[in-house]
Amino acid sequence: MTDTATLHKRQNQMMSGIYVLATPIGNLLDLSERAKLILSNCHLIFAEDTRITRKLLTLLNLKKPPLGIKSLHKFSEAKTVANLNIKKKMK
Repeated sequence: MTDTATLHKRQNQMMSGIYVLATPIGNLLDLSERAKLILSNCHLIFAEDTRITRKLLTLLNLKKPPLGIKSLHKFSEAKTVANLNIKKKMK
């Protein structure tokens, strides 16, 4: 296990950007420490199945990110990406 001081140091070193994480298929506890760190510091999560993502966050004692968990799969991809581009242009 990683101690709290080390985790805080790593949090400060995380670069902003987009992170792509694969979740374990069999055992959710097989998630890496780095993946847990990213999930604990992100502002928004896109997930194919939001129910599984909520279950994973609960299992890891992590709160839902400030901007929430959004569904992103082959049926919603075009609309979701289009909405992101509009919001980006508005900033």
